[in-house]
Amino acid sequence: MAGLIGAALCITARGGGFEGWAVIAAVVTMVSLVGGILAARARRRRRAHEMRTITYTPDNPR
Repeated sequence: MAGLIGAALCITARGGGFEGWAVIAAVVTMVSLVGGILAARARRRRRAHEMRTITYTPDNPR
């Protein structure tokens, strides 16, 4: 969500003629998007690892 908001701020700053703020918003947008993608990837890997781990207990239906 932060990446989308950053992109909107970048477009707004660029349209308003604030070149410096547009560059800053572009950098923040890229960092937010890459960070979000990496966080989602790590979460997916972590959940996949949890699914592969099977702990036997008599009450576990798996």
